[in-house]
Amino acid sequence: MSENELLKLKGLCGYIKHRFQHKVPLMNLDLFLRGYVRLRYLYKKIVTKLDLASRKRQLKLSARRKSYYREYWGEVSAAFGATLEDVGYDILQLTKDGQRTFVREYEVMLDDHLSLNMMGNKPLTHRMLQNEGYPVPQHLVFDLHSIGKAFKFRTEVGKQVVVKPTGGGAGNGVTTRISNAKQLKEAAYWASTFYSDLLIEEQVQGASYRLLYLGGELIDTVRRDPPKVIGDGVSSVKVLIAKENERRINGAQVTALSPIVVDMDCEKKLQEQSLTLGDVPETDRVVVIKEVINQNTSRENVVIPEADVHSSTVALGREISSLFGLELIGLDVIVDDIGRPLHETGGVINEVNTTPGLHHHDLVANRSCRTEIAEKILAYIYAKKAATSTPAK
Repeated sequence: MSENELLKLKGLCGYIKHRFQHKVPLMNLDLFLRGYVRLRYLYKKIVTKLDLASRKRQLKLSARRKSYYREYWGEVSAAFGATLEDVGYDILQLTKDGQRTFVREYEVMLDDHLSLNMMGNKPLTHRMLQNEGYPVPQHLVFDLHSIGKAFKFRTEVGKQVVVKPTGGGAGNGVTTRISNAKQLKEAAYWASTFYSDLLIEEQVQGASYRLLYLGGELIDTVRRDPPKVIGDGVSSVKVLIAKENERRINGAQVTALSPIVVDMDCEKKLQEQSLTLGDVPETDRVVVIKEVINQNTSRENVVIPEADVHSSTVALGREISSLFGLELIGLDVIVDDIGRPLHETGGVINEVNTTPGLHHHDLVANRSCRTEIAEKILAYIYAKKAATSTPAK
């Protein structure tokens, strides 16, 4: 809520209190404001839930995600020499040499439940990393009732900010490049439809990289670029997005496992390019749909050789894995030049993912360069099992 709106509400409450003070009990301004914020929150949530077309699209892509991972693990198990069995409830059993492990889509039997929960808590992860001296974005936790703290944070940071839910994932509810109080308020309402506790961060310039570590060793790096569509001179941006989502659902090849969602981040990015959803881009014009990279496709995922990653950045994931006792992590860093240290470029650690999506390393533009990460993960798991099941001599 902006200061102007707050002043208007205070003025309204003051008027009501003065005009009707002999007829109704004195109003509690704080309760009134909380009620107003709550109604706005509920309105956003209801609108989101009633978007049946989006829900139907999500269900179709969810089914495709399950099918993709079923085929993915089928190919991996065959290459690894393991047998694969579907035991139900989307869980697959892989057996080799009397040892077995279980997987569910991108989830594997590494790292304990507490570790997953800790790293899944974005504010906690930021704080723990910051306490250890690692670079993270300036940030603040707030909710709709304390949104004034977020307004103050944006002013003090003096630059664009990002608002996101503290829970969840896949880029849901994230709005980038927020420049004013109005945008911040709308972004907060949108994010709160996914999770009540929110996070505001400084906007850090640079590309987004996912560094995948197994047992403290870097096994793959992918640069994840924002989602784009290409103009055909006939279709509007809205239609181009719909066509892209249709390809993701029914295309012959799997290129992405999430739809492009038209939200505030999308509309803001289009405005930066002097476009709206109804505009028709000229033929071959590349239109960046949004800053949030989670909804990109395989053509926007590029494998980066380890030799191109600065050794100090490679060391970060190794140290963090050891520090928190983690075995499989996807370290997300934002940096202008991955070949230089983060501290030289103002780069930051954006997230530590303990259930990293394996498809980010399979659905890539330069497939000839991709690493067979799932086979490495299985080999690691079975080596551990063999070591723990072998009786001591």
